[in-house]
Amino acid sequence: MLSNSHEIDEVLEYIRIKFEVPHGDVELELELAGIRAELEKLQKKSVIIQANFG
Repeated sequence: MLSNSHEIDEVLEYIRIKFEVPHGDVELELELAGIRAELEKLQKKSVIIQANFG
């Protein structure tokens, strides 16, 4: 699971390269921002689960 924001940045950069997302494309940048927000939510949930059960 993603353990820090650096790993989230790496995932987003992988997506950018894999799908050839050009820097500066406003619509696609907004999509990536949405993906970042979802990944950060998952990261927080993972931390809570680990704290409760780990």
